[in-house]
Amino acid sequence: MNFDLFNELSKLLQENKLEKAIELAENKLNELPTTEFHKVLNKNLLHLKPNLAIYLENFNSSASNYFRKKPEPKKVGFFEKIFGKKEKEIEFNPNRNLKAVYCEMNGFSINYELWFIDLFAFDFYNEIDLEDLDWLCDFEFDSENSLTITGFEEVQTAFKNYMENLEKNDENVKKSMEICELIIILKLQELFKHTFIENKNKKWTGIPMIVTAHDYELIYKVEK
Repeated sequence: MNFDLFNELSKLLQENKLEKAIELAENKLNELPTTEFHKVLNKNLLHLKPNLAIYLENFNSSASNYFRKKPEPKKVGFFEKIFGKKEKEIEFNPNRNLKAVYCEMNGFSINYELWFIDLFAFDFYNEIDLEDLDWLCDFEFDSENSLTITGFEEVQTAFKNYMENLEKNDENVKKSMEICELIIILKLQELFKHTFIENKNKKWTGIPMIVTAHDYELIYKVEK
């Protein structure tokens, strides 16, 4: 990975400067001799905004219902636990609700045949430190279906050719691939940002959304 560029991009995303991050990454790729990975330039995923809006609407409804209806164990006294005189009861917590959503794109560089995203729901949100992402493993609800990413098929072919010819790839191709990886994540984040903007009156736009790809830490928080 190009760690210097990664650090610059991460800083821009923390400052909510997504457009500048995309511009920086594309300029860095343009500085290199042209490869198949340069096909990512001047492309975006914004044609998926209507599909993503429906996907988010449906997920928000399903996740909200899950948290509202999920029962919580009712505490049972010490002697009741030992002698079993009373069955364990459950109670509903009306205050439980959807607090945050995590979007993860699949490991696209090695899974070049199909690119997609999945969503994961939380009834809490760790807004203090987005650099420590261990809490993202503690999701309680996830999407039943994935949303397929389309529009980057030529770039998917570039990854396929790269992975199937590792021993033949030169250093310039490797550098281009590493920058292309980052640009793809940024373009996914751009898709979420613009979908939120165009649906600002929807309830789900008020819920923090963390967006990245599997095994990457290029994090962007989307919220209105």
